[in-house]
Amino acid sequence: MRYRFESNIPEFTPGAAAIESMKVEQMSKVLRLLSIVTILGSGSALCAKPHETGFLNRRVASQGTEYRYVVYVPDGWDKHKKWPVILFLHGSGERGEDGLIQSEVGLGGAIRRHVERYPAVVVMPQC
Repeated sequence: MRYRFESNIPEFTPGAAAIESMKVEQMSKVLRLLSIVTILGSGSALCAKPHETGFLNRRVASQGTEYRYVVYVPDGWDKHKKWPVILFLHGSGERGEDGLIQSEVGLGGAIRRHVERYPAVVVMPQC
């Protein structure tokens, strides 16, 4: 016996122009975030105060839009020492504008549980 499913809900299939527009918009966001991370990598934007460590809430403006992000700075951080920098890109569940939720899952949660395992500066932008 075969079953057939029928629905009166119309199927949505975006056209090629809509798909291309979505791709351009997503790529634009990614490029903006990468430029922000490049700025952050310079060191001076990572820590406004020389001895702040832990999870630091930060914000940066680019082309009239403000972006919030979190930077984890390990205890013992010294600007004269070279530190590895990790860029943590969150999943779709952490999207938003609060600048915090992306630091509560994944790598952020792992750092909170095992600080000693992460002797690196970790940048966690949110889009």
